[in-house]
Amino acid sequence: MNIKVLFDKFEQEFVTAEVDFYHILSKRWFNKWKRYVSYDEITSGKEPNSQFFGQIKPGGMNEDIVVNPELAVKYSDENHYANVFLKDQLQADVDYIIISEAIWKELKAKYPGIEVKRPVITLPSGQKRVEVRLKSVK
Repeated sequence: MNIKVLFDKFEQEFVTAEVDFYHILSKRWFNKWKRYVSYDEITSGKEPNSQFFGQIKPGGMNEDIVVNPELAVKYSDENHYANVFLKDQLQADVDYIIISEAIWKELKAKYPGIEVKRPVITLPSGQKRVEVRLKSVK
């Protein structure tokens, strides 16, 4: 499926969809990927940018925002979302973006990377928030 269609759908559904988790994607990786596939040019009906199109693969997703702390307490289920630790001081829309499961699956089918899954919290006001920074257990 077309990534642009998935992003458009995600923007419409974020507020209303009943979803327990979303994914975090490195903004740096995403920008490299956009250059690699000429995303901005193609989605606006232009020819791919020959300077970047297909030139430098974006590498592994989320490698720049994830750390692997050796001494951290981990859940026994190695696939548990809380076993993936993010670097300190990351900022939304600067260092990472939030994406849907469908977008993650589409990208993961073509590119390697570390899955960063985070829970959605519904506030008393009804607004949704993605808990990017997991609360520490003391």
